Amino acid sequence: MAIVRVFTVIFLVIATVSQSRMAVADCDAVPIEKWGGSPLNRSKDLEKPVRIAVIQHTVTPECTADAECEEAVRKIREMQTKHGFDDIAQSFVIGGNGKVYEGAGWKVGAHTLRWNDKSVSISFIGDFRDKLPTPQALKAAQDFLACSVNNKNLDEKYHLVGHLQLSATLSPGATLQSHIETWPHWLSDISGIDRLLTLYLRWSVYFTKFDWCELKCIMILVFFIALGLVQWSRVEAECDVVSKKKWDGLNPIHVEYLPRPVDLVIIQHSVTAGCSTDAACEELVRNIQDYHMDQLKFWDIGMSFMVGGNGKVYEGSGWLRVGAHTYGYNRRSIGISFLGNYNNDEPKPEQLEAVKNLIKCGVEKGHLSPDYHLVGHKQLISTESPGRKLYREIRTWPHFLEDASSITTGS
Repeated sequence: MAIVRVFTVIFLVIATVSQSRMAVADCDAVPIEKWGGSPLNRSKDLEKPVRIAVIQHTVTPECTADAECEEAVRKIREMQTKHGFDDIAQSFVIGGNGKVYEGAGWKVGAHTLRWNDKSVSISFIGDFRDKLPTPQALKAAQDFLACSVNNKNLDEKYHLVGHLQLSATLSPGATLQSHIETWPHWLSDISGIDRLLTLYLRWSVYFTKFDWCELKCIMILVFFIALGLVQWSRVEAECDVVSKKKWDGLNPIHVEYLPRPVDLVIIQHSVTAGCSTDAACEELVRNIQDYHMDQLKFWDIGMSFMVGGNGKVYEGSGWLRVGAHTYGYNRRSIGISFLGNYNNDEPKPEQLEAVKNLIKCGVEKGHLSPDYHLVGHKQLISTESPGRKLYREIRTWPHFLEDASSITTGS
């Protein structure tokens, strides 16, 4: 019987070790020992199943052949360790050959500040601001995500986000970001999750001082209930903005993403007829988009947001995308346009309140910096916008910057 017990223990140990390695092998990832020549120098495990997958790009030369891709990953590892990282920062890296390379794997990596211990990253080798990875690479990423769900490493209800949604970066590149927004599990607004995760982590650290298991369990339960409510309540998450889909807008021809949080808000007017009903405002916004895209050859409607005389805010290029509202400043600002001409007309109280609420919500959601600057359009370029009467009003608002000469362009 003693011999049987010994063999049983040995079998269980072997099975456990094999299972941990098969978690990678089952998803066709090339182990780090195979491409890197040495074991991973990271020891802290991610808590599984992981709930967030972050898509990135490496901004290094692309690769298509196996030997070329292995060399590319080795160079990434060498560069990161030379710069003080314990080991390779990304969880997994994908080459143009369609192969997934194990990096930090299901250990805590160093790919996204504040999110490393609660997310897994998938980084495409190359620069994808203006083009997509190879079809093989895109398929490998989707297959890997599906396999990771089957292996219980990734939660079946995981959230997929681009790197730029969590950090001030252009990764994974505008073209790749637009593509992953069509994938299952993509999450457009991470701000609610960010706040709740932060709250949960702070509470859990506090309560580890006590041996109150029941209280911890209740806290975790409340956290996930609240997380569900955040996802269910989309009106609050969207800052009461009428979406482009709702006003029947066209999709952009091309997109470029803003670094976040944005620290400059520009107030404008559209110098068109005003509108006071939902139907009239939606038609006006559609007409503006048609003019911008058909006549001016813009990628999309130029303004970030527009506000009608009905007191509703309409989505333009939105919080995340670069607009075309203020030449020289589009890549660092949000442009909010009042529909109408406010050289002679007074803006309506409901319009003013709607824009104030939009800006407040933008700060709360992390789209705007808490110490943002607010300026009138004419302070930056040669124009009468936002009109004499609207300009007089915004000069009384918090964060208004009287001298805009210190604001640098962002092209």
